[in-house]
Formats: sequence, structure tokens, C-alpha cells
Amino acid sequence: MRILVTADLHFGTDYPYSKKGEDGVSTRLMDIFNIFKKDIFGKYLNDWDILVIAGDVFDKSKLDGETLSIVARLIGIIEGYDKPAIIIAGNHDKGSKVSTLLQYKNLRGALNYCYFATEFGTYTIDNIMFYLVPWTAISEIRNNLERIISKLSTGTNVIIGHFAVKGTEYYGSTCKEGLVKEELGKLRKTGVDWIILGHHHKPQQILSHTFYAGSPFQKDFGEINEDHGFWIIDTEKEKKKFYKSNAPTFLDIPYEDYKNHNFSNEIVRVTFTGDIVNDPSKMGKIKEAIKLKGAVHVVSRIERPKQIKAMKLSSSLSPEKMVALYVQRNASKELVERVGKKDLLSFGLKALQEARSHGNED
Repeated sequence: MRILVTADLHFGTDYPYSKKGEDGVSTRLMDIFNIFKKDIFGKYLNDWDILVIAGDVFDKSKLDGETLSIVARLIGIIEGYDKPAIIIAGNHDKGSKVSTLLQYKNLRGALNYCYFATEFGTYTIDNIMFYLVPWTAISEIRNNLERIISKLSTGTNVIIGHFAVKGTEYYGSTCKEGLVKEELGKLRKTGVDWIILGHHHKPQQILSHTFYAGSPFQKDFGEINEDHGFWIIDTEKEKKKFYKSNAPTFLDIPYEDYKNHNFSNEIVRVTFTGDIVNDPSKMGKIKEAIKLKGAVHVVSRIERPKQIKAMKLSSSLSPEKMVALYVQRNASKELVERVGKKDLLSFGLKALQEARSHGNED
């Protein structure tokens, strides 16, 4: 059996850097939809047998008509193929009195392939037992995991969960709350073959055959250099393979480097420094050139020169020593790289001599 797994779609969130496409639909919303249309149910359709979404399909309980329409189209795609899909509830799916995911679960009678799980339960297909652990209190999750040990089948056992694990990476920091890795290790030792989780958006290995699937696309510039997509697990070969999605990625570059990139399918933030920040027209032309080279969206960041550090004057300091201190405290990174730390003093003294030769000793 080949299982395609992803998580944390967050349909309905106000993702940054979105704009209206030619069809009037949010470009970021279509980016998520096209991961399924072009990749999962397109390019890689024949590479998997069952689809799993490990929580947080939605971002909030009240969804606008545009988002509901896109999700309805997605469910239509799933229902159009003879392949089951397991979708469990994450913390965002259950964040209100009436769960958004529960509303879709109520449609199950009219659906043939989508299975929505808002509570702990199991799902069996062929020789695989899926244990579904949606978001809930950590104490209840621990109880559910203990229940799994008593239910293990003689076939392949797979846990699909949505919860936090201590020590994993979470938005650039380390997760300090949740289950500990030893608890998941106990499950592996007692016969669980795979533990696949949603909640933390960065794909990451936790233990052997235990990992966060991650979100299928980069959310913003905070996830630059992180590969996002989906995984296909082959239960017979006991291997998993990562597939990068077609969604745009984020790129942050200084304006001087824009000619060295093609910007294919990227959301670009270009940083302007120095004198060019006083020339809006020139900055605009660079942004337009980046768009013409393939960027799907371009934003700018202006980096002002750093404030000069004040120096406490002392009559005991010679002009040469003061110049040395001034240069050391205020030299830019570019200047240090160009001149070198050891040559900063001679560079400053040379500047002083040139100033004196022009009759300016200020």
C-alpha cells in the first residue's frame, strides 16, 4: 500500500502576499488547490493508493464563499477517483463550538471516498489499520495512544495524529509542550509501523518511521529554505519519499543580485540599501524587471543605514586613534569584507589624510 500524506492546509486563512487572479480568486488559495489538482491528482496520481490529510484542513470556523467553493471543488476531485481519503481534525478544525470539519463530516452519507474523523477512531483498508488521533487535550491523546496498544492488528499499523511533540521545531523555536518522544518510541516498540503527524508546519523526522508531514507549501518569508510538499509511504518496502509541490516558494535577495536569478514561480522580497532608496523610480524598475523574469509576486524592503554610534571624546586620544575607533564602531559589513578588519585603521587614517589635504579636518 502506498500512502500519500500531507497536513496543515489552513483553507480560509489570510495568507500574506495574495492577490486576485484573472478569475477573481485569491492566488494563494489557488496555489493550495493546485497542489492537489496538478500534483497529487495530476502528476503523481499513479504513485499512491490512499490520501491522508493529518489535520488543519481549515483555518477558522467561518469561511467565505470563495474558500467554500474551492474546498467543494477539491472534494469533487477526490470523489472523482477510486481512491479513499482520510481527513482528520486539527486544532483549527475544532476551534469553535461547531467544527468546520464536522460540517463536512455530516456530508459523509453523500460521499464515497472522503472519510472525515473528528474523534479518535480507526479506519481499515486491505491489511492496514489506521488509528486516527485528532486534536484534543494532551491527557486525552495519551489515553488514546494507550488504547492503540491494546488494538494493534497483525497487519500494518499506522497512526495519523495532530498534536505537539516536545523538542520538535516550531516556527523557528523548539516546542516546549506536548508529548515526549519516548512516548512515541514506546508505540513503535510495541508494534506501530508508522506515526505520521500534522500540526508543526516544517517537515521533520522525530524518530524512526515517525515524522511531521509538514504543510505542502511555504507560508511566508519565515519559511525560506524549507522544503514543503508531501510524502508517499510504501508500507511494503517500509520507505517514504518526499515530493516538493508546485506551489510558489519565497526568496529574499539584495537588489544588486536580481540579474543573477530567473525567479521562476517565486514570491520575491527585494532589499534596497544605500543611495538607491532615494530613487523610487529606479526601485520600481527593478521590481518590474523581477516580475518580467518570472516572479509571481514582488515586495520590497528598505534597509536604512545604521545609526552612527556615538563616541565619548577624550583629550588623551590622538586624531589617528579617534579615527580608528570611529571606523571600527561604524564600518559597514560590506566595508569590513572589502577592506578587512586588520586594515580598517590604515583605511581610516588614509581618509583622514585625504580630508586634511582638502582643508577639511572636521
